[in-house]
Order: sequence, then C-alpha cells, then structure tokens
Amino acid sequence: MPTYYNLDVIQGSTFSARLHAKDSSGTSINLAGHKIRGSVKKRYSSETATLSFDPTIHDAANGLIDIDLTSSQTALLPVTQSVYDIEMFKTGANGLDDGSYVIKLLDGKVNVHPEVTT
Repeated sequence: MPTYYNLDVIQGSTFSARLHAKDSSGTSINLAGHKIRGSVKKRYSSETATLSFDPTIHDAANGLIDIDLTSSQTALLPVTQSVYDIEMFKTGANGLDDGSYVIKLLDGKVNVHPEVTT
C-alpha cells in the first residue's frame, strides 16, 4: 500500500518537498537499485498527465525522495485539486522500464492554489 501525502502547490511558484516512502508497517522502503517516476493528473481516470515530474532519490536506504518543481512547471498546473503518484521500478538491459517490477510508493492529492502577485 502506498504512503499517502497531499501536496499544496502555489501556481507559478517554485515547489520542493522531501517525501518518505514507507511500507505498511511504517518501515522505510530501500530504493537502492531502483529508479522512480511520477505524474500529476486531473483525476485517476485521466489518460494524459497534466505534469510528469522527475522525482529524485535523496537517500535510497531510508526511502527519501525529493520533488522539485520550477515556477514554469507549476504555472502549467490548473488551479484545482489533482492527483499524483510516484512509482519505483527496475530497468531491463536497455536501461528502460521493462514492466517486470513496478511498485507505487506514494500518492495523494495535489492542491494547486492561485498566485496573487505575478
């Protein structure tokens, strides 16, 4: 079961968060040897992502993941409540996801608030 975190983003502002991937017993998930990816969609059933972001592993052994979005990226997000998730996966011989091992680590809502000062 993925860890559930809601994110609050201000449209047009830089956003950074450090998230902690844990298993159902609260133990950190070791991310060593894996890659991660993430997307924001208007709703789970949406076919296309509003934003694909490139989360980074900050501390693999302790399951710490950083999300960093530029002001240009957040400016593309509509003012709404969207959904996101982050998955870990192993790669095949070609360095790409071979579909053999994918686990959803984190998910939740993305609350996008409008900026006042532009």
